[in-house]
Order: sequence, then C-alpha cells, then structure tokens
Amino acid sequence: MIGYVGFVMKFIVIAIIYIILFRIIKIMYLDLRGIKDRKDVKSFALEVQDAPDSLELSKGSVFPLHTVTNIGRKDDNHIIINDPFISANHATLFIEKGRLFIKDLESTNGTYLNGNKIYDVEEISDGDVIEIGRIIFKVIG
Repeated sequence: MIGYVGFVMKFIVIAIIYIILFRIIKIMYLDLRGIKDRKDVKSFALEVQDAPDSLELSKGSVFPLHTVTNIGRKDDNHIIINDPFISANHATLFIEKGRLFIKDLESTNGTYLNGNKIYDVEEISDGDVIEIGRIIFKVIG
C-alpha cells in the first residue's frame, strides 16, 4: 500500500511540474507577443528649443509624452513649468490612434503651433514647433 501511494505521489508531483512549466511558457509567449505589438505604437516627445535662463530649462531637454500629457504651472500637470506667462492648466497633448494632437485649455496667453494661435484641437507632427509661454518646443516622433 505504501509503495502504491508513493508511486501515485510521483505522478502528481510530475503533473504539477508540467503544469507550472506550461504556464511559464504561456506567460513568456504572451509577453513576447505583446512586445511585438508595441513596436507599432508611435511615441512622441517635446524637445526644448528655447527658454529663458530664469526658468532653469536647458535647451535640448526632452519630455516624453504619454497618452495624455498636460502642461501648466500647477503641480497636477505632467510637465510643470513655473513661468508667469504659462497658465495653471495651459495645454494638453494627447495621442490617439498613433496621431498626436494639442488643445489649448483656454490659457491667458494662448498656445501657438508653428507660429499660429491654436483655437481648437490641432494635429501635430514630427518637427512642428509649439510655443507655450516663453518656451519653444519642437515635436519629436
């Protein structure tokens, strides 16, 4: 009887090991497949082209953009710039279906895209220039 129980226990342990290995391989497969799918997602960033020395923003600084990125003076923004020419909640940038858009949040001094004031949601592309307050950004992506 003891020999039979030991024999059955060996098969149970082996079955558990195979189940664990199968789940590990499945997780690795799904992870690798997810990485492959993420290559299709386009990423964007803002590079500082010009800023006053008093703001301690160095030329060439890069801010990666998220699905939604808010810019302003308040602490609840993703990009916080303590410039009196920038509103508390100045502008928002968002990525939708691989395309980048910008919207001015009714800021006092406005937001400019390639020298033109933004009044509605505007699509922006790689190389476009955005002016917010006294900061000039170049879109990278």
